Amino acid sequence: MENLIIDKYIAYNRIGEGSNGQVYKGMDDETKKQVAIKLIDIRSINALKSNAVRAIKQRLCESEPRLMYQFNSRNLIKCYDVYRNDDLKILILEYCNGSTLQR
Repeated sequence: MENLIIDKYIAYNRIGEGSNGQVYKGMDDETKKQVAIKLIDIRSINALKSNAVRAIKQRLCESEPRLMYQFNSRNLIKCYDVYRNDDLKILILEYCNGSTLQR
């Protein structure tokens, strides 16, 4: 993948993948601070055949950044920005270097 530019953020290295999308290591081009950029594929969520699963994933997609904004704890990843179009929801998150939750 070529670098993906989202406003002032540059995503340049995929570091993870989940059921709803992918996470990239990136950088705030203004501050040069490392960030994690989570791309949530809204099309794949909306295409789910199970109404119940689709509704749960849609609610999680909407509530995740809101909850990250509300709580301020050193144990929670911070959400800096949110972008959305018809196909993607993009979360700009605090980058935490380390292992994944799967390890």
